[in-house]
Amino acid sequence: MARVLMIKPKHPHFKGLNKTATPPLGLMSLAAFARERRPGKDVFVIADERVAPRTMDDWADLVREFNPDLIAVSAVTVERRRLERIAARFKADFPETPIIVGGPLASASGARVLESGNIDYILQGEGEVGFTDFLDALENGDRFPERPISGLAFINKDQTLVENPMNLHVPDMEEIPIPAWNLIDLADYQSLSHFTPIDSSTRYAVLFTSRGCPYGCIYCHRIFSKKFRPMKASRVVDEMEFLVKTYQVESFEIIDDIFNLDYGRAMEFCREIKRRGLKVRISFPNGVRGDLLDRDLLQELASVGVYEMAFAVETASPRVQKLIRKNVKLDKIRENIAIAAEAGIFAWGFFMLGFPTETRKELMQTIKFACASKLHGAYFFTVVPFEGTDLAAMAAAEHGLQPKDLWGDYHHVNKSIAGVGARELSLFQALAFSLFFFDPRRAYRILRDYPLDRMQAVRKFLALSHFLFIEKPLGLIKDSFRSPARSARD
Repeated sequence: MARVLMIKPKHPHFKGLNKTATPPLGLMSLAAFARERRPGKDVFVIADERVAPRTMDDWADLVREFNPDLIAVSAVTVERRRLERIAARFKADFPETPIIVGGPLASASGARVLESGNIDYILQGEGEVGFTDFLDALENGDRFPERPISGLAFINKDQTLVENPMNLHVPDMEEIPIPAWNLIDLADYQSLSHFTPIDSSTRYAVLFTSRGCPYGCIYCHRIFSKKFRPMKASRVVDEMEFLVKTYQVESFEIIDDIFNLDYGRAMEFCREIKRRGLKVRISFPNGVRGDLLDRDLLQELASVGVYEMAFAVETASPRVQKLIRKNVKLDKIRENIAIAAEAGIFAWGFFMLGFPTETRKELMQTIKFACASKLHGAYFFTVVPFEGTDLAAMAAAEHGLQPKDLWGDYHHVNKSIAGVGARELSLFQALAFSLFFFDPRRAYRILRDYPLDRMQAVRKFLALSHFLFIEKPLGLIKDSFRSPARSARD
């Protein structure tokens, strides 16, 4: 029997607009899959630092108390430094307890995660099969598995790197059991910001209904491969019904890469909800391709409780759309934004500022598109070329950025790879938020159409004002005191 401590660290900007935490579906899915394949053999505990903050001493006390056979950490790139601090403490105090790291960081950075010597293994790509096989190996006393385990990498006894390919994506999504929701307390996540910009005031859960995306956007991950693998609509609604009945869930956030690639499945999802008489609220904080929607689908989604949807436009420049291989049909997505708003769906836009070679004119083109649209809200992120993406390779080749430069936070400008410098890009970001939200007509539409407590809208507006008029100016002042050499790299 293996005792597994599963950890979700928090990132360094976990405050204000960035204080977002949703249930750790990746860890919950690994546990559920292992339980099914290894019934009765393992004990899992999830410790999520975002809902239960811990000092280094607290972490050490938890390990002593639980005495795990394995520590498994799921991390994204921006959490890397926190992960390394925790791993260093564990390795100092508990050198015999193996540590394995998965999630987007492991898939993006690969064997680089092992360089500190404090992390024993990484698991790249989809982890269910590889993680379960690894537990089997540990049970058999095999700390350095000779049998290939999908996605597993480690430093062998002879100090050579063993790196197994990621060749076992779960081909049939029906094989993945419902995540282990009993390993967390849903109430812990209710008070924190959700993925969806409008936090549901009811008990909520997050869902993956598919994996994989066939599009080749240069800034995106490859964790789930390019092959689209959906769950059947009936299986998705089964999970929703289970959560409603077992955990009194009333709202759902669907966080697929591309929920609506299969148009027929999306329509069947709506019909299945109606057939079962399920009364829920649904949001898409990401997960839809905006130019693949149409009026019929949007109206059907609205009729089964969809109250919010994000449209990932990214850029309004046709040239940059082609450069980043997103190739959104801008006229179609503009039309669908208006249809969604008309259908009663609160529409958000996602935009990215600062792509390679992007000019001031093209930045303004994106800002003007957002301001002229029927969007209720918008996020203007700055481009960060995360390690492992085609964009990162481009940034390294054209700007000499090193891996440590690619651990940034997309709410703030870290390095500029655009046709403008980092400070000017930061000003463009502030300008975009200001022009978009400080429009009286849009403010009226937000208050008129806001689907939940309007005081929440006021609180978010105040948080945005704090970001624009306090955090941003202080950040620019801080930048002005940086060394000339560092400024030159911007």
